[in-house]
Amino acid sequence: MWGKKKEIQEVHEYMKNSFQGVRQDNEKIYQWIQHLHQTNQQQEQLLGQLYQKNQHQEWRLQQLQQPVDHSHQINHLHQKINELNQKVDQVLDNHQHHSNQFHHHSQKLDDFHQRLQNLEKPKRTFKEKIVQSFSKNSKNYLKNLIFQYLEQHEKISALQLKDMVVDQQGLASKSTFYRILQEIEDSPQVTVIKDGKQKYFILERTIRQ
Repeated sequence: MWGKKKEIQEVHEYMKNSFQGVRQDNEKIYQWIQHLHQTNQQQEQLLGQLYQKNQHQEWRLQQLQQPVDHSHQINHLHQKINELNQKVDQVLDNHQHHSNQFHHHSQKLDDFHQRLQNLEKPKRTFKEKIVQSFSKNSKNYLKNLIFQYLEQHEKISALQLKDMVVDQQGLASKSTFYRILQEIEDSPQVTVIKDGKQKYFILERTIRQ
């Protein structure tokens, strides 16, 4: 019985540690996604500012293209426009890179959720098998113990059996004890004699003797 309890405790501890590990990983991924989202917003804001500057420079260029004497200023503006276009391309590249990272970490988060579901299902099944096996073995043990008491006594009452199994040893709850006793009462090996409200149990071999 102690070994079964220890095994169940180890299963609970394993489940607890697994869930804590997955929860910590999810928190780290969530923080990283928040950082990527904030960076993405900053880049979009910078992209809008660069676009406005570019539009302004193109407008100035159109204004200066009319007079011939401003050729030097026109060349300077062309250079500025090219620099702005390069910055825009760089921001777009960075934006694409962070978008890919965001997608990667989102996929990783989905994988963690899938792992969590896969981890939870088999462990629950294993726990149920342990509890089911433990309950079955406990039931058989109690039935055998009651049959031993019947062999030791020529006649014994249900109240005496309950006192030995439930009150003195604490091997089962009152409801569990009476369910098992009902199964024993239905057994062909046992004869039940009623005396008022009290029931007495006699083992068949004792009667034949």
